[in-house]
Amino acid sequence: MHKLYATNPGKLAAWLQAATSNSARKTKPVNTMNHSYRSYRDYLVVISAVFLFLCPSTLVAQKTPRKPSKYVVTSLTSRQIADKIAKSLVLVTTQDINGKPLALGSGFFYGVPPALLAKKTGDYWDDLSRRFGIGVPTLNQKPGSSTSSFIVSNLHVFKRAWTGKVKVVGSATEYSIKRIVGIDIKHDLCVFEVDGLALPALMLADPEKLGVGDDIYVGGSPRGLENTLSSGIISGIRKDEGLVQIDAAISAGSSGGPVVDTNGNIVGVAVSSLSSGQNLNFAVAGSYVLKLRLTWDASVKETGAFAISDAEDDGFVGKVKLVKVKVAEKEDPDTDLYSITPKPKDTYLFNEDGNHLEVITHGSDGKIYSIFQTSYDYRGMRSRVSVLSQERMPVERSYTDTQNLQIKLEQRYYGISKESEFAAKNGLMVKETATFDRNGNLTERMRRASNGSYSQTLFEYNEQDRCISEKDIRDGKLFATTRYQYKLDAYGNWISQLALVDIGHDIEPIANKLILREISYY
Repeated sequence: MHKLYATNPGKLAAWLQAATSNSARKTKPVNTMNHSYRSYRDYLVVISAVFLFLCPSTLVAQKTPRKPSKYVVTSLTSRQIADKIAKSLVLVTTQDINGKPLALGSGFFYGVPPALLAKKTGDYWDDLSRRFGIGVPTLNQKPGSSTSSFIVSNLHVFKRAWTGKVKVVGSATEYSIKRIVGIDIKHDLCVFEVDGLALPALMLADPEKLGVGDDIYVGGSPRGLENTLSSGIISGIRKDEGLVQIDAAISAGSSGGPVVDTNGNIVGVAVSSLSSGQNLNFAVAGSYVLKLRLTWDASVKETGAFAISDAEDDGFVGKVKLVKVKVAEKEDPDTDLYSITPKPKDTYLFNEDGNHLEVITHGSDGKIYSIFQTSYDYRGMRSRVSVLSQERMPVERSYTDTQNLQIKLEQRYYGISKESEFAAKNGLMVKETATFDRNGNLTERMRRASNGSYSQTLFEYNEQDRCISEKDIRDGKLFATTRYQYKLDAYGNWISQLALVDIGHDIEPIANKLILREISYY
């Protein structure tokens, strides 16, 4: 009866009137208690009827309860998250040309769930399957059951590396890195495979659902302490920089570790911390892992060259933006070096990734000789270079990934010797051998002329890789020693280099050359 009246207002009104009149006829006030009881009962009847009229769906919902959605994912406990990360986490080590340790970092196996796979752009997976004949790291029917052969880490872990190995946390077995399949210079990401190893994959979280205040966990092996877990929150989302700011602890060795949400899904890749502030730690946003195209087939040696920016290769530290170089050099022994006005030599404009945007060279007269301008794609790869020169027509050239690889390998000087041949001003042919240390510093230059004469130059560096002395040896005898004095700015980059030449014979060292650098920063 309730359902009938609840869906028919006219019958409800008639029923209320009949109930009231019947109550008036049948109820006799025998005593106060009985009267109150009947009035209270009638009052409840009226209230119940009104409630049924206004909320008919309530009872229907009670009769047909809604089934819980099978897509609802509940948060995991801290212990469950630690266990989930441990199954995918690896320790990454790199070695130099002699097999000596270079760097230590973290990495993890990852995958892309179907819901996010639809958001990828381009022919990402087609390229991947066509080139390597390998499967797609997507989520299987049961969440968390998918395995992957792809490991993601930070590109900077591979700086100057010739070889690399990974070790699953809790295991003593090491695996050699097979190939690098993804490189993103701008966002400091690297994806690679190892021989004979595939583990459960951590799945990418939806980047659009992240917010400041969300709880997160960071897994890694800081300073080699394997399977370390720290927790915190998302402190900020820095979209312009492509970073997620977190307050969870990050230390050396944590680089490349996973930052996950309370479901154990990837929020980002741990990348850095600011020593100048407390709890100012950062992760590369997972959205860039999602966009990364796995179309490379590079060795660790080649990748190690990409990990070094132009600014680092030039010896700069910090976020250098613009460098203007001026030089004053003596042309004869009797001239006072400090009376010479320094002339412009080179100007370097760097992007925020530390790579050249523009390089301007000057002639001996101080006038501009050439201008090199470089453009980069969204990954930080060189895409186009234009050259303006006094002696040539303007030139513009585009670069493929393969050509970028060749250029980087040509610039790679870590722990090797390079040979070349050229014609000297006197007409003699000269063969030169240049030897570099593991940091890319020129340590020896040997030149042998076609008439049998030779010269040798030995270079010495301090802990900051600044050259402090240069010995000029000719036909086996020491000819002169040049020592360098520096003045540094607040960032630790030198802004003044003075060359003092000592030719012996009880003669005071002569100030021979002064280089000045005006440096600005981002």
